[in-house]
Amino acid sequence: MADWQVIDGPETAASFASKIAESPLRQVQRTSIAAALAFSVAHIEKSIFNGLQRVIDMSGDGPNNQGGLVTSARDDVIANGITINGLSLMLKGTGNGWYHMLNLDHYYEDCVI
Repeated sequence: MADWQVIDGPETAASFASKIAESPLRQVQRTSIAAALAFSVAHIEKSIFNGLQRVIDMSGDGPNNQGGLVTSARDDVIANGITINGLSLMLKGTGNGWYHMLNLDHYYEDCVI
């Protein structure tokens, strides 16, 4: 994970991008968008930086299928004055897996953001 950092030029941007690129990629079939939103709020609240906006950029290739209700987590984020940007990753596949969801973009629009 790359922690908070001021990016003020090409060198610090490259350093930050390198930290992200070096992070391990986890691919599992269980996803808790609700837990990710709660983690993000806590991380924003403890930041030493005071930005002009507080935004969570969320992306994923499936719905919330573990943990608490995503709509409750979303409501808590919004109540804290934080905006959620959501990007659903519509992957090509057979669509036969139990974790597959048609119209994931609609789910993100209705439940996540």
